[in-house]
Amino acid sequence: MTNVTNATIRTSSQFFGKYEVVLTNAQGTQEVIPCHNLSTARSYVEGTREYAIVNSHGATRDTQPTIDCVGFCSPSGQYYAVVEMPDMDVRIDCHNASTLRGWMKNGLPFQTLMEAFKDACNVRRSGGWHA
Repeated sequence: MTNVTNATIRTSSQFFGKYEVVLTNAQGTQEVIPCHNLSTARSYVEGTREYAIVNSHGATRDTQPTIDCVGFCSPSGQYYAVVEMPDMDVRIDCHNASTLRGWMKNGLPFQTLMEAFKDACNVRRSGGWHA
């Protein structure tokens, strides 16, 4: 929707504990965007901290290097990415399936890989996370 004049957050009309953002343009046309949580809803409202974070990263995200990864879900339900290297594999746990899908589509941020290297438990020989 272009030329949004008003954005409001309300509880979801369809799902308990979820939210919706209602965007209204100058002509009075409304668009409803379902959101999983309040933080996601706030990212659509100009002037919030979440909105600033989303829009400040948009310009730099494309210029930062990323690393290809493959994704998995453990039997306990933990989502994680694996960066495969010639001599080792590095496991990076992530918050949810959506984060993992984003990493698999756009690549894993280099800084995230470096954070995983700090814990030796995240590093195994090649193929070690696939067994």
